[in-house]
Amino acid sequence: MEKHKIFISSVQKEFKEERVALRDFMTRDPLCRRYFDVFLFEDVTARDRGPDSVFLEEVKKCDVYVCLLGHEYGAAGALPSGMTLKSLRTAHSSLPHNPLISEPLFWALYIERAGTGTLDMIASCRKAGIPEPEFEQRDGQFVLTIRCKTARRSGTPIRSTTQVEAPEAPVEAPVVLAETEKKIIVSLQNQDLARNELLRVLGCSQPTGNFKKAIVRLLQQALIKRTIVDKPNSRLQKYRLTKKGKDILGTQR
Repeated sequence: MEKHKIFISSVQKEFKEERVALRDFMTRDPLCRRYFDVFLFEDVTARDRGPDSVFLEEVKKCDVYVCLLGHEYGAAGALPSGMTLKSLRTAHSSLPHNPLISEPLFWALYIERAGTGTLDMIASCRKAGIPEPEFEQRDGQFVLTIRCKTARRSGTPIRSTTQVEAPEAPVEAPVVLAETEKKIIVSLQNQDLARNELLRVLGCSQPTGNFKKAIVRLLQQALIKRTIVDKPNSRLQKYRLTKKGKDILGTQR
């Protein structure tokens, strides 16, 4: 029986004892030992690659990601240097405070990294007919406020202190594609292609980090889709351009 892999993550010096205790419990408990293997970074032998590369490789292989959060994991709430409240309302690059947190969440498909999150929120609020989200810097912290409609009582119309005019049509956040992403959707405009076929089109012998990230993001944005949905790792798997992808393709030329 194949075991599930658990990745234990935290600031090592802050949770040194807790990390070891959790690993020891999982490896000594008969039931846990039967079904799980535990990965702890300090157990890794020296390799010829950097620690970040090893970290991300192991995160992608794990089935369960356990993150111990304390006082040192993360960052202050202020916006990154060079980013303003005004820039959040236009197309902008993504500047994660802590790549060690954002990277595994990106690979697990929990977040995107294209810098479109605030634009998606603005578009969703307009579509719902509520005020656009408010972005503030308050006492060194970044504050996001989304105002909902007043609850409707039976026979009583909705009242709000803010007059909101719903747009005539939903406003979608612009899609900004990286060069690799553009090449992929162009390659798929006339035919479905497997991963190896896409790599040949891009002139790559092996899947690079940019290629993997491009595929993940295009799937997240629903610009491409898998031909075998229920078996993503099938050897017969191919990728197909969606209608949304075809529409975007027309704007990228």
